[in-house]
Parts: sequence; structure tokens; C-alpha cells
Amino acid sequence: MSNVIVTKAAIANLSIIEERCEISPAHIGPYTSISNDATIRNCEIENSIVMDGVYADCRKRILDSMSCTRYRIVGLEYGIERGMKLVLGDSTYVGV
Repeated sequence: MSNVIVTKAAIANLSIIEERCEISPAHIGPYTSISNDATIRNCEIENSIVMDGVYADCRKRILDSMSCTRYRIVGLEYGIERGMKLVLGDSTYVGV
């Protein structure tokens, strides 16, 4: 983990966070991999693979998911739900 900014976040064991990531109020892991240049805010991500350049600020729980590069997921409502399972392609924008 180099050049990673973590603020008010919980990162579980068995999680991998690569370079130049920003993680603030969030819960990461277990069994989660976050690649380079990702920004994760206000969400929970578990058992998932998050690729390069992802921006997630959704106030949701993301479980058992896989994403390609540079997708954006933005929350339109408040509150953590039971969880969402997502498979997202390159440069996707999702409002949830």
C-alpha cells in the first residue's frame, strides 16, 4: 500500500489495496481487492474485485461483485441495504 489515503475506514484482513487509492468513510473486505487509482467513499465492499480508476460513492453495500476499469457508482438515496451484486464493464456509470 503506497500513496493510499484512508480516513475513518475499516479494512478487514485478507483485503488488498493497491497504489494511489482514497478510501474514506467505508468498510472494505474481507476478501476484497482494490486496484490502483480507486476512490471509495461512504459504502461497504465485501468479497469483490474493484479494478483501476473506479469511483464509488453510493451509501450502499456491494457484495460478491466484479468490475472493470473506470466505472462510477453513485448513490441516489441514503441507507445501507442488504447488499447488491454487480458485474460492471469498462467506463460504466450507475446510479443506485
